[in-house]
Amino acid sequence: MTISLNFTDINSIISAKSDVKVRLCGEDSQTFKIVYTHTTTIPIIKKVVEKDIEQLLSIHSASFQEIVFLNKSGVILGHILPTIIVILGKIFDISEYLLKNRLIVVERSTIRVNLMELSGYAATAIKLNQHLVLNDAFTTREGIVVRVSPK
Repeated sequence: MTISLNFTDINSIISAKSDVKVRLCGEDSQTFKIVYTHTTTIPIIKKVVEKDIEQLLSIHSASFQEIVFLNKSGVILGHILPTIIVILGKIFDISEYLLKNRLIVVERSTIRVNLMELSGYAATAIKLNQHLVLNDAFTTREGIVVRVSPK
């Protein structure tokens, strides 16, 4: 079975759950981009300035327990990751502490997302793993595709 998640739908969920300006979009057939629009007001002249900060990622591997992304953007990751953590905390109602210390682990060029640390997800992952095999997960220009098959 193939499940496709369109970036438009994903972005709609993000905008409904958070007031932060962040969106996902396809970069090429294997890479997607997280775009955060940072807004700053220049104090004396009161001018509002917006700047997009982009993070390129690709899916290296995926299972019901963990997703591993490859960082394609280099050193900018250290600057944008705290913002992404705060946004994820707002969207999924997870404390920032949990995200920083257990859910997301940055290791050089990889980002590991431990899905088993999501509140209420572990039991679901165990059940899914009993009946299904997650064969593949990858990105396209339109969205994220996940392929599963019965055990």
